Amino acid sequence: MTPEETFHQLLGLGQGWKVVRTEFEQKEQTFVICVEETERLWPEESQRCGQEVSCYDHVEPMQWRHLNVFNKECVIVSALPRGKRKGDGTVYRVTPPWEGRSKHFTKEFEAFALTLTREMPVKKAGEILGETDQRLWRMLHAHVAAARARADWSEVVWVGADEMNRRKGHNYVTVFADLVEKRVLFGVEGNHPIYQQPFQIDCTKTVRIPTPADFRDEIKATEIDVLPLVHDIHRTWNPGWSTHARDFALYPDVEYFTGGVNHQTPTSAALWRQGNLLHFGFEQSPMEMNELGQKLLLNSIAYISHFTEDRPIAVTPSVFAGEVASARSRSKLPPQERQFLHPDENQKLVIDEDLKAIGRPFDQPQFFEKTIAALKGSAVEAERARRLLERYVPCGPKGGGVDQWTSWWQGNRPYLFASDAGDYCWYIDPLARKRGIPTAELRGSKRADSSFLAAVR
Repeated sequence: MTPEETFHQLLGLGQGWKVVRTEFEQKEQTFVICVEETERLWPEESQRCGQEVSCYDHVEPMQWRHLNVFNKECVIVSALPRGKRKGDGTVYRVTPPWEGRSKHFTKEFEAFALTLTREMPVKKAGEILGETDQRLWRMLHAHVAAARARADWSEVVWVGADEMNRRKGHNYVTVFADLVEKRVLFGVEGNHPIYQQPFQIDCTKTVRIPTPADFRDEIKATEIDVLPLVHDIHRTWNPGWSTHARDFALYPDVEYFTGGVNHQTPTSAALWRQGNLLHFGFEQSPMEMNELGQKLLLNSIAYISHFTEDRPIAVTPSVFAGEVASARSRSKLPPQERQFLHPDENQKLVIDEDLKAIGRPFDQPQFFEKTIAALKGSAVEAERARRLLERYVPCGPKGGGVDQWTSWWQGNRPYLFASDAGDYCWYIDPLARKRGIPTAELRGSKRADSSFLAAVR
């Protein structure tokens, strides 16, 4: 067996690719594995895309870091082909089977790197791997974004949030945790621009108050720390407005800044943004606020002025908008039944028998795989698939066949997200599509206008 055949088997390239040459560069002390596609690649691509695909051209040679060979650095080099879909004329770069999420490393190298970064600081892992910590951080961010997109928080019923100082100075991170399963859900930077610009807000100037009665089911401590926005914290003030934030993490267009003392829950949002709209729920006028409150109001006005490109996308429940269906997580049905719930004409949740028949909830990517494949099935299967796609994907190609839906799904997949917190459906994130950034990576202040992002870097 030749070295090329050996590496072909070790890489698991299948029939669509072949190792054409292996070399050892003495000067660089590096093994180089050169890979090209074969003619068998295009039937595989055609089957994956649901339409005929042919070779259009090739990109410039690219390089991927692979696992070391005999303690020598190893890279894969290939001039990847670009395919052209016959049905819609789309030209795209073919993704090779060895490529990881960071597009600089192979999957095997990323698996090893992730194992190291789980056990030690990223910089130390970079020293062991012979890679810069910047490239490893890009890899980690790509994997975190992908994991967040797959995260299922439908069973989360009790959330806690806490802010901690991660280093000396005003460098804070806010951590949100599932208090039942004892796991961290996500963390966000505490030194957010809304607390920094144009006025610096010192989030350490808290005062201690008795735990509000409506918080006591979730907070057992007798006192909590709050950031006072008025001079007299003991006076009875007119209440403002807060919003349940249970499902905010689902929405790319929603950004949560802070809660407040309220009659709902400790995590209800008093200050939050959706698209270019900002909710400042504190009732007091600027004259009634202390310096901290006035700065927060002015910073909020300045911050939302930088979101002229963003717009609200998802439907968020509001007491002013009439009745909407509740999310599936509120149902008392067992999880295996709850995942197939859908609102009827009276906004009451009932089992969607069509959804149950395909065995997939509507808000998972496998929903598209099942329904699009079913469009080529029997008359009964195709009709059910059409009903499901029309019901849950109103932004898709209405009345489209398998080719149209396959093309639409492949082209829009990075920019799609689903929600059951209002409309039970999939949405396209127009800002993510416009910027060519997956919606899972375009969150929070990253959605601000380009001029603002350049100024705060």
